[in-house]
Amino acid sequence: MNRVCLTAAAILTLTAATSSAFAQNQIETQPGMWEYSLETKMPGMAIPPQTMRRCITAQDVAQNKQLIGGNQGKNPCTISNFKSGGGKISFEFACKSGQGTMKGNTSGNATATSIDMETRMQMVPAVQGMSDMSQKTKAKRVGNC
Repeated sequence: MNRVCLTAAAILTLTAATSSAFAQNQIETQPGMWEYSLETKMPGMAIPPQTMRRCITAQDVAQNKQLIGGNQGKNPCTISNFKSGGGKISFEFACKSGQGTMKGNTSGNATATSIDMETRMQMVPAVQGMSDMSQKTKAKRVGNC
């Protein structure tokens, strides 16, 4: 079960996708060291909150990787319906892995120095009887890399 949670969290926070929608709807994020706090919930499972730091470069910002991560080749995601404006963001995604496809949607707020998003996702097919989960992501710029 722990592998399921880590796989789902990793898909959302450590994978990346590039799309023309991202290039057209860039979030104006300041490059630098960012701290991410993740709170993941799955029915019937206690998952401790996770915190990590990551250096966000100008190139990452140009591809909106501060929102979805930076390992491009491992579990590629496709992003659709990406919208941003007035400090709000939303998008839908599908990430394929050896276990199936994680589908979901994300919405929240983003400024130059902070991100606050909520993601709802479903694994298809269910893995070990579990499919639905949600994740709250809060991030803030904490300094230079």
